[in-house]
Amino acid sequence: MPRKALPPQTSASGIAHSATLDPGVARDWLAAQYTSHELHFATQDAGFDFLHISAPLREGSANFLRYGREVEVLPGAFPGFYMLEMPITGGVTVSLDGEGDCSSSPTTALFLPPNRPLASVWRPRSLQFMLKLNAAEVLRRWQDLVGRRGAVLPVTPPEIEFQSTEGWRVQQSMLLLKAEFERGLKERRCTLQSSPLSAAVIDSVLHYIRAHHGLRVEPEQKAAMPGSLHKCLAYFSAHLREDITLADLVRLTGVSERSLFNQFEVFLHSTPKRYLEQKRLAVARNDLLQGARSVAEAAQGAGLHHLGRFSQRYFETYGEKPSETLRQALSTSCTPYLETEAKSPRQA
Repeated sequence: MPRKALPPQTSASGIAHSATLDPGVARDWLAAQYTSHELHFATQDAGFDFLHISAPLREGSANFLRYGREVEVLPGAFPGFYMLEMPITGGVTVSLDGEGDCSSSPTTALFLPPNRPLASVWRPRSLQFMLKLNAAEVLRRWQDLVGRRGAVLPVTPPEIEFQSTEGWRVQQSMLLLKAEFERGLKERRCTLQSSPLSAAVIDSVLHYIRAHHGLRVEPEQKAAMPGSLHKCLAYFSAHLREDITLADLVRLTGVSERSLFNQFEVFLHSTPKRYLEQKRLAVARNDLLQGARSVAEAAQGAGLHHLGRFSQRYFETYGEKPSETLRQALSTSCTPYLETEAKSPRQA
């Protein structure tokens, strides 16, 4: 079968894009942009619909990437760059050498390190906003943050949870950068190389690492997050739409109520109830930013069933009504642009 593709294009402003229905073309394009890739499919189902759009940053590049159908991607190790991934739709499960699986989701980004072999499984119709970040620049900014020349960025779990204060800052800085990227796409120009937002994203990620992985960064000041707390956070993610009580967490962890309260306070500066509410609000906000059909749908999908209380807590947390978030998302989304680009291979 001939390879159907939109010929790879690079504009005068440096924006590059490629769209194809052929995995071979996609593999070759990714190898040229990042590193050699292998693509594997569990079935022979149709639906492969590759799209990649890239624009230069001072620290690397900003990217939209989609495969269309479920695909396992084997890129090996990233040579000399970090990859920060935030899903717009769907999500990706990553197997990182030396650690268990981790996944991106509406409430979780991934900060993947260089020079460590990995494999990823993209769920159907997943679209991610991704930053390829020069490892040397990330390290320089880390050393500035901790005030130690020669300091090494610690090896930490790749997940960045948006419901925490520091994680929310990562999400918001990425959304601002994404919005500037989308604006440039619509206007057929790129301003990202002169934008301060990419540096703000990097700094927010590094502050997250320092705040949430203190043992690796400042062992004399902080202790590692206990396993019982990790169990609670995983349970929140898996049962977000369900009623969750403190008794459920006690049964899950075998830890007393007082100990759980202490752990949430010491490591997350929160309580179990408040942390769960913030996680649900973050999920609802992400749905609204992606153009949910209604405010009620976004709230109920996140396990928030009292609409009036949801609107009040949402306003207190984000400083705007959920209806305002949805209206702004529908007016600024770049989805029509991406859909137009996606049709190009079929017209070639």
